[in-house]
Amino acid sequence: MKIYGECSSCHKHLLIHTGNHTAFETKLKTSVRKNCARCGVTNTFTLHNIKVKSPKRVSSAIVEVTVTGFLMLVASYLLLENLTQVALVAIIYTIPALLYILYTRKNFDRIQAFSSSKA
Repeated sequence: MKIYGECSSCHKHLLIHTGNHTAFETKLKTSVRKNCARCGVTNTFTLHNIKVKSPKRVSSAIVEVTVTGFLMLVASYLLLENLTQVALVAIIYTIPALLYILYTRKNFDRIQAFSSSKA
């Protein structure tokens, strides 16, 4: 997840932190100062004036899994001889696909919890 603040002068998004927010949240209880590269203003960010962005990879996970699964099923149907093998390919793909979707859902939940803890 990307944690950023907005410059008070030019409104550019300033990246404050990426990755795990737990350690960062304790550091942010005081304040974090960040210089804007565009206008040079020093901005002070607290927990209440930062924003969280989900990575683009997380937001497109379900589409990726669906398209890949569909392509695998079509390819296995065309290349394999019987439907038992096609079903086996579908089952083998479904397990990691579901784990990937659950992992990305966990990221969405963390972002939502972080955003709601600021309120």
